[in-house]
Amino acid sequence: MSRTTEVTNTGPTNPVAQTNTGPTDLAAQANALFQQAIAGPREQLGERLLRMSLTAWENPALRPQLLRRISSATTSEEGAAQLRDHFTALFVDRVGEVVQAPRLRLNAVVAQVVGLIMLRYVMRMEPIASVSVDALVDTFAPTLQRHLDASQDLSGPGHPPSITQSPGD
Repeated sequence: MSRTTEVTNTGPTNPVAQTNTGPTDLAAQANALFQQAIAGPREQLGERLLRMSLTAWENPALRPQLLRRISSATTSEEGAAQLRDHFTALFVDRVGEVVQAPRLRLNAVVAQVVGLIMLRYVMRMEPIASVSVDALVDTFAPTLQRHLDASQDLSGPGHPPSITQSPGD
């Protein structure tokens, strides 16, 4: 039997009801949250993607599953591949369908999100571990948005050209 938990989202959108019964549901929940995040004005996409990620991690019913995935990714190639595939599918492939950002920039978004998750929920580094989700979004979302904005290319003086595809694409 599934159990429904309400996630309090401190942002401008309504709370999201989530069902927690196992890994399949975790993927379904991620997909539902992701669909909400990519809907809306493009100039706020970085904020919505970051808030979506943090909202999932703030859910006490989901956090143990997410921590197991992070732990597995750091201790086994299979776990790393699963997490890499997850972030590639959501943040690189699907966000790449919405924005015309180079693949390197989309990977930079993943690096920011995963780094923040590691500092807040795994390493519990202060003050990141204890500040509000809103404070984190206010601090980090502009950086994510810069990576998503096609008008702000990473190439230029002092920067290598942006990579739009991975080798073999």
